[in-house]
Amino acid sequence: HTFETRKLPAGSRVRIVQLSDLHMERFGKRERRMVYLTEGQRPDIIVLTGDYLNDFGGSESRSLALLREIGGRLSRIAPTYAIEGNWDGNEQLQALFDNGVKPVKRWMALKTRTGSRIALGSLVWRAGIATVSGPSGMKGLYSVALCHIPQSLEGVDTGGIDLILAGHTHGGQIRIPIFGALMPDRALVGKCQAGVYRISHSWLYVNRGIGMEGGAPRVRFCCRPEVAVIDIVGR
Repeated sequence: HTFETRKLPAGSRVRIVQLSDLHMERFGKRERRMVYLTEGQRPDIIVLTGDYLNDFGGSESRSLALLREIGGRLSRIAPTYAIEGNWDGNEQLQALFDNGVKPVKRWMALKTRTGSRIALGSLVWRAGIATVSGPSGMKGLYSVALCHIPQSLEGVDTGGIDLILAGHTHGGQIRIPIFGALMPDRALVGKCQAGVYRISHSWLYVNRGIGMEGGAPRVRFCCRPEVAVIDIVGR
């Protein structure tokens, strides 16, 4: 997906790979393919937008080791940044951060290997509503905000943020042609199910995610797992 901007030099490009809702239980075929596809895209940065583990009563130490492994594999490909999802606790997040993944808690200016600069930040959501605060002191930089739950942005003024990357919905996991997402809990999916939307003054991209949560049907239909490739191109 390509987003053009005058905030980057003409002809330059920043490539972001977004991964969301891994819901890992093991490092299996799906996770290996995710890493392989991510590496093949040669991203400038990788962003993770929440919900990293499924909990089925397994060993906590094994689960944390799995997070350290995936964090290390991704951060060796490119600088990798992460926010929390609604399934994530402090211990799980720390396991990611222990092996090269960087937390996104405030706005930061990032410089890619090609010299292009963008602003990266996160939007905090509490009680179902996002708190929006644009980058301060980074005027002129293209701004990318990470926010796990897209529904928390409904009716919110997104200010001067150029692009918001979200997950959470899994695209519905089960989709019916024409009708769209089919879930036991339609509120989980909301209006912004998957793909590109225009909200307030910003673009929003909702990632279908990689895994499947335990409480929903353990199947995907017409809703493949997604490694989202976001190109921000100067014009």
